[in-house]
Amino acid sequence: MKRTTALASLMVLIPLVAVLVLGVWQINVDEGKARMRASAILADRLMVLEQLSTQAQAQWQQKLLEITQKARANPDQIHQQAEAEPWVRALVGLDPKGRIEIPNGRPASVKEQEFFVRSANLLSASWVPTVPESGRYDPRGGWQEFYWHDGVQLLYWLPRDPLASKGFIVLEVERNALLADLVARLSRAWLSSEEQTQHYIALYDDQNKVFLSWGRATFAEDSRPIVVNSNLSAALRGWSFEWKAGLEAINDQFDPRLWLGLGIGLIVAVFVWVFMLLRNSISKQLQEAGQRVSFVNQVSHELKTPLTNIRLYAELLESRFAKEPAGTLVKEREYSAIILREGRKLSRLIHNVLTFGRRQKADKPNLREGIIDDAVRLSAESFAASFYEKGLDLSFKLACPGGCIFDADWLDQMLGNLLSNAEKYARDGHSVELASVYKDGTATVTVSDRGPGLPPHALSKAFLPFERFHTRHTDGVGGAGLGLAIVRDLARAHGGDAGYLANPGGGARFWFSLRADEVSKEA
Repeated sequence: MKRTTALASLMVLIPLVAVLVLGVWQINVDEGKARMRASAILADRLMVLEQLSTQAQAQWQQKLLEITQKARANPDQIHQQAEAEPWVRALVGLDPKGRIEIPNGRPASVKEQEFFVRSANLLSASWVPTVPESGRYDPRGGWQEFYWHDGVQLLYWLPRDPLASKGFIVLEVERNALLADLVARLSRAWLSSEEQTQHYIALYDDQNKVFLSWGRATFAEDSRPIVVNSNLSAALRGWSFEWKAGLEAINDQFDPRLWLGLGIGLIVAVFVWVFMLLRNSISKQLQEAGQRVSFVNQVSHELKTPLTNIRLYAELLESRFAKEPAGTLVKEREYSAIILREGRKLSRLIHNVLTFGRRQKADKPNLREGIIDDAVRLSAESFAASFYEKGLDLSFKLACPGGCIFDADWLDQMLGNLLSNAEKYARDGHSVELASVYKDGTATVTVSDRGPGLPPHALSKAFLPFERFHTRHTDGVGGAGLGLAIVRDLARAHGGDAGYLANPGGGARFWFSLRADEVSKEA
């Protein structure tokens, strides 16, 4: 019962575990796909901010380019132009070797002197922009950062000609004016009121400090928000955008763990419910089966005593009839033989039922000294009359004449089951042979017949309990299918085994073996 319940539990738990493992795997797969889609969506939205910053820098450069072009056309007016532009702190010229030039040799203005102080580390020695690999400068110029105190300062330079043979024009840009313009442009990308609590966007400067931010969303340390980044260049080289949002906050996205978790929970609940139903049903069936087996055992045990008495009195009648003259009491003798024969058959069936009911117990053979061949002949005698009536010739080929230690009752029961099968199924075979052989402490008894034998599909199940194989030869033949199972159980409990072989020339050959140590000759 315990083994069957355990098997039923495994039949339910294995699919349950498989579903759970599959569910966890599916959660990881779906979440990975959802995170990839969410990252793509955020990257697209972040691109809007990048485009605004790129447009801002392009317009800055265009405006500064216009200023430098004016200075290039009127170098004597550099000082006045710098004073007139709010985006420019100072505007100076550099000769081709990178030395500062002041037009007409005039004294430096106050702004220019302040610029010389701030840029001393950069311009104290000759400075020229890095020459590109092509050897020609971009006519649109470029950007150059330099540091003064704790702040970042910004220069915009432009070559006077592509080869810089005429020097450079350098502007110190009012960086705060550029950043103010950037803030004004980015203000178009503010989040909606609903998104404010679900998203967080930050613009980091080149010192990795937050310069500008959107949204109020916060994220726990163990959370896994979607994060996308973008680095800027040119005048904002070293700056970067970062966008954070939870998976559930992104449009058209959902947290697959929620739905899959609900699905797995539902599946688990269904499996548990089915498991409990099966377990209760199986337990009830096993309990009822145990009660039926117990009832059959009790009834069979109760039948043994009256059946023994019936056989006893039938044998007494048979012995009394044997003393009467031949040819007298013919009917009485026939009836007595039938009662005795059927009593023995019923006794054998009851013995099989009781043996099967005890098959889970560790019964041990009752070893006694005896001769195996004598025990075989004695068992066969009880079938002599019925074999004779069915036209079966019983022959012997016995080769275990020596004394051995074995359980004669078990041998009688095993052999009785095999002979009973031969009586039922081989009645058209006309002959049954009993053989025995002894080798290395093991006695083997074989029952061979010329009946139909076992069909090929039955060989693997022949010795299982309650297995019966219907063919035209077995139609109308009764039996519970316990005989061969009991033969194998008793043989194995006696240190041997049981099996089947096809009989050469047709028929069946059933055998069983048992451990039977020889009696010491010194004794």
